[in-house]
Amino acid sequence: MNIEATKLELMQLLLQTEKESLLNKLKKVFEEEYEDIDKCLIREEGHGISTAHKKELDTRIESYKNSPNDVLEWGAVKNDW
Repeated sequence: MNIEATKLELMQLLLQTEKESLLNKLKKVFEEEYEDIDKCLIREEGHGISTAHKKELDTRIESYKNSPNDVLEWGAVKNDW
C-alpha cells in the first residue's frame, strides 16, 4: 500500500472514531514524534539550521499546538499563489 492510500485510510478511521481515549493516544504519538524532530534539530543546529530558523519553527509549532483548528485549506493557499 502506498503512503497516500495509507494516509487516506487513517483519515477515514480517524473521522469515524468516537473514542476520545484513542484520539488522545494518537495525539500523543504525534507530539512525541515532533519532540524527537525538535531534539534532532537542536543537535544539528550547527549543521544547516540557524537559531533564527529554529526559533521560527518553534513559534509555528507552539501556535499550532495552541490553535490546531486555526489553519488554512490547501486550495485557498494554492489559489493565492
